[in-house]
Order: sequence, then C-alpha cells, then structure tokens
Amino acid sequence: MSHQKDELIIYINKITESTRLGEMLWTRINPTTYTWSTDKPKPAKIILQQVQRSTRRIIGGNIIVRTSTHYLFKVIDQHGQEVIAVDGSEDESINTSLSPLYEAILSGFTQKGIEFLKTILPDH
Repeated sequence: MSHQKDELIIYINKITESTRLGEMLWTRINPTTYTWSTDKPKPAKIILQQVQRSTRRIIGGNIIVRTSTHYLFKVIDQHGQEVIAVDGSEDESINTSLSPLYEAILSGFTQKGIEFLKTILPDH
C-alpha cells in the first residue's frame, strides 16, 4: 500500500469519526449522494456517493445476479476544482474505508428523521 493511500485512509477514518460524533453535518444531494461543506480553514466540499452495479451471468441455465457496491469520494476546493477524486471500485482498501463513512452519514440522517418524527406525533 502506498504512503499516500495510507494517509488518505487515515483522513477518511477521521472524517468518519467526526461524522459519528455529529461534528460534520452532511447534506443529501440525492438518495445516494451526500456533501459536506466548510469555510474554515478554507472553503472546501467533500462529496460521497454510493454506486451499486449489477452483473448478470447465466450458470447452468439459471440467471445469477450479483450486486456490488462501491463509493466515489471527491474533495473540491474553493475554485470548484477536484483536489481528490477516488473511485472505490478501483481500490478495495479505499472502498472498505469509505463504507463506514457512508453508513455514519446515513445513521445521522436516520437519527434526525426519528427526532423530527417524535416532535410531530401526538403523545400517548
């Protein structure tokens, strides 16, 4: 594993932990894509997208469908330029580190939804 990849995984793990702690609040762009933006110390945006790909094979007359999940991770600078663009389908170790981040983001959205639901339902 390269030093740069090791370092990227360390930062992805830090982002995951900050997300779990509620220090990084993400915005949903669409059902599978989330973004986090900051102005400090400088303007930047992180985008994480889950991509599912299905492949079909015919084995012994049966159609077998296999679905794989990978993640696209991008960091955009204040000028809208990609500083980092990683496709998890090209590197299993990066993909493995992005999966917990995606789950942490989803968990945060689910918790917000539950908290909102509590405020609108009558007490029983």
